[in-house]
Amino acid sequence: MYARRPNRDQLVSHTSVVDSAYARLFQNVPFPRGGCHDLRMYVYDLPEYVMRGTLQDAARVTSIDCLLGRCNTSFANKVLQYTGELFVLRRLLAQCTRVRRPSLADFFLVPFPLSLWRVVGWTGKRSVPNILNVLQPHLVHMSNATAHKHVFLDTNDAVFLLRSKELPHFNRAIVVHLGPDFWSGRMRDPWTLVVEESFERSIIAPYRSHVSEDCWQPGAGRHVAMFGALNTKTHPIRIRLVEHFAAQRDSATHVKPMSDFAELSDTTAWMQRSKYCLTPAGDTPSITQRFPAAVACGCVPVYLDPYTRIGAYEDGNPALSATFPLHRTIDWRHAAVRASAAFWKTPSSRLVPGGGSKAEWRIPKKLGRRMLYNLHRSDDASQGVLDEISVLLKQ
Repeated sequence: MYARRPNRDQLVSHTSVVDSAYARLFQNVPFPRGGCHDLRMYVYDLPEYVMRGTLQDAARVTSIDCLLGRCNTSFANKVLQYTGELFVLRRLLAQCTRVRRPSLADFFLVPFPLSLWRVVGWTGKRSVPNILNVLQPHLVHMSNATAHKHVFLDTNDAVFLLRSKELPHFNRAIVVHLGPDFWSGRMRDPWTLVVEESFERSIIAPYRSHVSEDCWQPGAGRHVAMFGALNTKTHPIRIRLVEHFAAQRDSATHVKPMSDFAELSDTTAWMQRSKYCLTPAGDTPSITQRFPAAVACGCVPVYLDPYTRIGAYEDGNPALSATFPLHRTIDWRHAAVRASAAFWKTPSSRLVPGGGSKAEWRIPKKLGRRMLYNLHRSDDASQGVLDEISVLLKQ
């Protein structure tokens, strides 16, 4: 930190190429509530066509107004699932003081939604085929000495993160992604991930969720011990979970394939009256959108991860090593359960703490709000990311 504050001539006007490129995206979005911890930010000027082109690509598969709006969404809309970074971008650009001189900056923002760019390429041609060719010439202040103060937004699963061999020093930067690990890699087979590069300063953000902040109802009776609505088409672990709980024949559990539910709102109602909610990893190691949805509805998430990690060492119990969202500012010890490696030999009633446990497993309402992206609140997920940026910069 610098003791001397910048004068007015050293500050940047809020009308820049970046603001112009995102004007339509942000035009109907409320100004964020919260604060930037008095941090000063240097924003890289990227070519406007890069940002506009990526938003136009997104418009092929969803309404631009829905990217930050309250549109009807579903777990199946991948563009909305992986765009929590846009809320973080909006908060940073709106709240943090911008400086012209890099020497005055507490951190450097790369104002490009890497995950949105990646996801639109899953459904069609990208306007910018190779984003690295565009980024590298503009990141003139990124070096081994300053990489730890650079912030990149890439709210996708950690396995998809860029590598430092593609973008020098990238693994030393503050990268906002979806976890659940502090490293990236590649899938060797449906059950095995090969660890390739560590990202120790990364921030794990929550997935975007379909539920609203009024999902949490403290007065609702939670008569269901375990709930799960699982997409059995994505990974064999979902089928095994459904079969496992069906064999238990426990009337207090309701674990079914997603196809058994007529509407997405039906799953919300079940989460509201359940104490524990199954949130297995996805088709790559990830926390998935079921985790924040459960927390927002006051249901304690039960995380299961079937993937073996191999690299420097073999992880025999990946569920215990996975990192939950915003872990530097949220204590998850009594708010989320990690299933043990012996789960498949354990009765469902033993999957979570018994009645005699000293731990009080519960979801505080404030924690439920912090898992959602609502810019009108000072305790939403994007503010949580900004809080974690502040923590990292002070280390």
